[in-house]
Formats: sequence, C-alpha cells, structure tokens
Amino acid sequence: MKGKFYKEWDAQKDLVQIFRYYAREGGLSLARRFSTQANNTFKRLADMPNMGVVYNPAHAHLGELRFFPISGFEKHLVFYRAAEGGIEIIRVLHSARDVTDILE
Repeated sequence: MKGKFYKEWDAQKDLVQIFRYYAREGGLSLARRFSTQANNTFKRLADMPNMGVVYNPAHAHLGELRFFPISGFEKHLVFYRAAEGGIEIIRVLHSARDVTDILE
C-alpha cells in the first residue's frame, strides 16, 4: 500500500521559495528538477516513514519529528512526522539555515 504525504502551509511556502530561487539562479529546468526530486522524496518517505533521522528538538511540542535530504539536492532537508497512512511534511529547509530556531 502506498503512503500519502500532506504538506503543511509552511512547507508549501518553503517549496515555492526554493523553486523561485532555482528558477531565478539556475533556470526553469533546474527548478522543475528540484520539484520532481522533492516529490519523489516525499513519496519515498510516505512509503517508509522511519527512513529519516529523528530530530531531537529542545521543545517536545514538535513530537516525533524526522528529517531526510531531498535526493539530488541533499542540502535541502524535509522535516516531517508520521501520520495516518503516510507522512505530514512540516518544513523543507536548507541545511545552512538556523533550523533549530526556525522549527522552534
């Protein structure tokens, strides 16, 4: 059975910003490749939610959060948690950003 993925509003915004950045800096082809790879990674994680590394936040309100790199764009990390029948994508962030501050 295939898992499903659900994107939170912040994750949607992250993906739009990243797409726009790649379109502006590398062209539409690169931006589309990023989107394709992101969706492929989401599908893979939805099928195997425990694949990612457990994120240990300072605050427990984030729950069982995990992260995993986007294939081909490894500096972009998907932060997600297991949900009924798949995963819930919380954020998609570049690893150079202050991830802890953003998530908390």
